Amino acid sequence: MTIYYIDFASGADTNAGTSTSAPWKHCPGDASATGNAASCSLAAGDFVYFKRGVTYAGGQITCGQSGSVIANHAD
Repeated sequence: MTIYYIDFASGADTNAGTSTSAPWKHCPGDASATGNAASCSLAAGDFVYFKRGVTYAGGQITCGQSGSVIANHAD
């Protein structure tokens, strides 16, 4: 299990994406993603957290796997 963090306002796709201090701008599966975000393949058990209060203005996100939405996470 890996936790990935997305912050469209101040993230960078060249970051590791695995901490709140180094989030990605784009979510894996977004055609606009580059660098580490583009090369990431989500696996079963992975989590993707979008920064609260920041609108995600990337492109359409296409996921090849199924999953669940967890709303109102504290991070």
